[in-house]
Amino acid sequence: MLHQKQMLIHATSLLIVIYLSLCWGKLEDYEFQEIDPPVMRVNKHLYKSEDVVTNRFTVFPSDPPLVLCRCWESKKFPLCDGAHRAHNERNKDNIGPAIISASNKHNLYMNDTSGNETNVAHANENWDSDDKKKK
Repeated sequence: MLHQKQMLIHATSLLIVIYLSLCWGKLEDYEFQEIDPPVMRVNKHLYKSEDVVTNRFTVFPSDPPLVLCRCWESKKFPLCDGAHRAHNERNKDNIGPAIISASNKHNLYMNDTSGNETNVAHANENWDSDDKKKK
């Protein structure tokens, strides 16, 4: 019985060697090509008609911090709704929101592709009110 198993193993090995030698000529003619990795879109569903997606905000010193999404999965985009937590678990990532708060000396902006401004009221009056008081 052992002798038959050894003969079967040798015969199988011989068939594999013959098969590979017959196929090797075809493999030599084959051109191996580098395959580019698939493109993974970050922005899957927001503002798809725009070339570049940006938004503009003015943050005043009295405003609470602005928490912005950086994973692009928020349903309240550009504001963060915590969707990065599921993204981080799924992808073993560590992305979090961008938190923007204003000091008394500066206003921070994000540009909107349409040129509109969100939450802008009297921006120029508040721009350097502290600097004017010092002079």
